[in-house]
Amino acid sequence: MPSRGKPQSLGDRVVLYLAHRIVPNMQVLALNGEEFRPPFCLPGETFMAIRPESWDSEKIGAGSPPLKTRRGWLQIYHGVGQWNGKKAYRLGAVLSSPNNLMHIVYRSPNPILEPGGEDEGPDEAFFQKQGWVPNVVFTCGAVPKEKDSLETLDDNDEVIVYYGAADQVLCAAVGTVSDLVQPSGKLRRVSGNPILLPRQEALLHTRQGLIAWERLVYNAGAFRLNGTTFILYRALGEDGVSRIGLAWTRDGLQIDGRLPFPIFGPKEPFEMPSDANKRRELQMQLYQSPREVGGTEDPRITLIGDRLFMTYSAYGDGVRIALAGTTVKDFLAAWEGAASYHDWENLWHRWGILFPWEDKDGFLFSPSF
Repeated sequence: MPSRGKPQSLGDRVVLYLAHRIVPNMQVLALNGEEFRPPFCLPGETFMAIRPESWDSEKIGAGSPPLKTRRGWLQIYHGVGQWNGKKAYRLGAVLSSPNNLMHIVYRSPNPILEPGGEDEGPDEAFFQKQGWVPNVVFTCGAVPKEKDSLETLDDNDEVIVYYGAADQVLCAAVGTVSDLVQPSGKLRRVSGNPILLPRQEALLHTRQGLIAWERLVYNAGAFRLNGTTFILYRALGEDGVSRIGLAWTRDGLQIDGRLPFPIFGPKEPFEMPSDANKRRELQMQLYQSPREVGGTEDPRITLIGDRLFMTYSAYGDGVRIALAGTTVKDFLAAWEGAASYHDWENLWHRWGILFPWEDKDGFLFSPSF
């Protein structure tokens, strides 16, 4: 059985950026490794702000942790604004200086991906019109198509962006680095969308009995290592609880395998409401189903040295950003060794809540590696 991931100091020479979102803007808190002792009482500096009269005029938030390119640090973010007379979530790109995440070199004047695009296939279009939350494309992860996540990308290297469509299924789109840092640049949807659909046969024993834990699958973090892309996706179960599942793929698009159980779920008090049954009963009255009771949501994955860090939204009495982690060695050992659900749950060290106030959509990042 893999050992439990242990918290260790990253050292005072390691620069850490904690990006997060206090509505409507994005903030970044800069620390060194020795100072990383959550919870933090200061939000940091504003990194990006909304743009009036633009596609991201109402609120913005973190998407994928940055990828290293020859031009600088590239990240995909989400923006909310009006689209065809309705509110919509769309994606843009932002490029930061190679030496300073806070120094923005480029930011998309136009969306690089939006619901209802010309390349939207019929299956994805159906979900955008009839899905859980229509008019939404939302990302938590992007990876190089061929290189590993920690490698430097050239202009012609392709990036795969994983995104939730209508908060119901997981899709993918592709673009080169140069595509994404020019005003006319767009992501191209892949022909096989959705690449991940719920499995009604995936069952989990819970206090509510045996439930299908993948009623919806979306909003995935990802990393690529040794030629394999690991996709950690949010799954919302029939009990209204969000958990995190694991799929993997060699080419980044065709799913090669998927675990039958989640690898991360709520186990700490801050990850579920204090009166979950009351929230579940109220939602049954309003929606005829437990729409969203609580749990662990929207994972974003960062590799720092030999460790893997995951920020996620902990939906308890409020929604707050939290952090968990393990070593790359232990993660790979669990995957290669066909670890059990119990092994995966014990793999993670949980730092807990990063800020005492309601906050979400964030990632941990270090340019030191």
